[in-house]
Amino acid sequence: MKIQYTFQVLLVVLVCIFFQCKSVPVPDTKKGVSFLALGDSYTIGQNVSEDNRWPNQLKEALNRDGLKVRDIKIIAKTGWRTDDLISAINYRLDETETYDVVSVLIGVNNQYQKKSITTYEEDLKVVFEKAIKHSKKGAKGVFALNIPDYGSAPMLHHKAEQVAVEIDEFNTVFKKVASTYKIPVYDINTISKQAYSNESLIASDGLHPSGAQYKLWVEYMLPFVKQYFK
Repeated sequence: MKIQYTFQVLLVVLVCIFFQCKSVPVPDTKKGVSFLALGDSYTIGQNVSEDNRWPNQLKEALNRDGLKVRDIKIIAKTGWRTDDLISAINYRLDETETYDVVSVLIGVNNQYQKKSITTYEEDLKVVFEKAIKHSKKGAKGVFALNIPDYGSAPMLHHKAEQVAVEIDEFNTVFKKVASTYKIPVYDINTISKQAYSNESLIASDGLHPSGAQYKLWVEYMLPFVKQYFK
């Protein structure tokens, strides 16, 4: 009787061990890279679908290359200047909230609203410091895109030269500040100028980039930014 009981107990133990070993593994929902995109209308994708925003197109391109992007958090809104972005970061991110990759594209509304370029420079320092703070890898996890030339939009061809000159001035400051934090700046401004001769690169509002233009941005930046998502 005792031997039979011992055998039954041993059998139960062996069955439990077997089924534990054969249990279905729980998927790792945290696998993949997290991406925080900071900016204005160019990052939120004014007048294009969510799928056509450049951060979303970048995610799809990276996924096709076998680099999984888990999720994207976009803090951006049409019309935002640097000070608006700073306020939004403070409001929408916890102090200890971090992401694997952070991007920065900001400044067109500082220029458009004729705000001080000196103030822009000081604000940019705050923006980049916050980007670094919310990056898991510090400055090594941050990249930036310069300001596009919106003078290429048909409705602004009459003042295209003036816009281009002023945007270049702001981009010079943008690159200067980024370099002090050793953050690379990728030149999508040059791509935006293609819209002077190709109206398909402008969205239906006649001003902002179209999904087709954002696709060109992604094709250009992909070889450079892939390193951040590995």
